[in-house]
Amino acid sequence: MKLILLQCPNCSQALKPDNDDIVIACPNCHLAVHLGAAGLSITNIQYAVPTSRKGGDQSVWVPFWVFEGQIHIRKRDTQGRRSNTSDSFKTWEAVRRFFVPAWDVSVHTAQDLGTKLTLRQPDLQQISPPAPVNLIPVSVADEDALKMVEFIVLAIEARRKDWLKSLDFDVEVGEPVLFALPKGAY
Repeated sequence: MKLILLQCPNCSQALKPDNDDIVIACPNCHLAVHLGAAGLSITNIQYAVPTSRKGGDQSVWVPFWVFEGQIHIRKRDTQGRRSNTSDSFKTWEAVRRFFVPAWDVSVHTAQDLGTKLTLRQPDLQQISPPAPVNLIPVSVADEDALKMVEFIVLAIEARRKDWLKSLDFDVEVGEPVLFALPKGAY
C-alpha cells in the first residue's frame, strides 16, 4: 500500500477529496489537482462559457470531458418504413465535439446532458480560471467517458422516429480535454 500526502503540489494546502474524486480544485490556489495512483499532480482544465447560452451560475463550475472526432456508421437498420438513415449519416459526417459529464450524476442524466450538448454543438469561449473557483470534483475517468460517447450516439440514434432496429458504428475521437462550464449554462 502506498500512502500519498494529500497536499496541493503547488501551494501545499491540505486537500480533502472524497473517495471517488479524480480531479479537485485546491481551496487555496484554485489549481486543478489530479489524484492518481502515482501521486498528485497539477492538471489542465479549460474554463469556458458556451457562447450560445450566456449566464449560468459562475460561482459553481461543472466538469465535462470533451472529445473531438467522428462517428462512422457501417450499418443502420430500422423496423419502420420511414427511414432516417440519410439524416443519421448527415449528423455524423462532420467532426463533432462529444460532451460527457465528468462529475457524479446518474447514467440517465449523463446521457441526457451529453446528448443535448453533442447535438447543440455549443461554441465554447475560453476564459481565465475564476478565483476563487468552486469546481465540482471530477469523478469520471476519461476511459469511462469514452464509453459514454458510444452511449450518447446510441441515444441520439434511438430518438429518431424510424424505429431503430440495429446500429453498427465506430467511434474515432482524439484525446479528451477537461472543460469546466458554469453550472446551468449548458
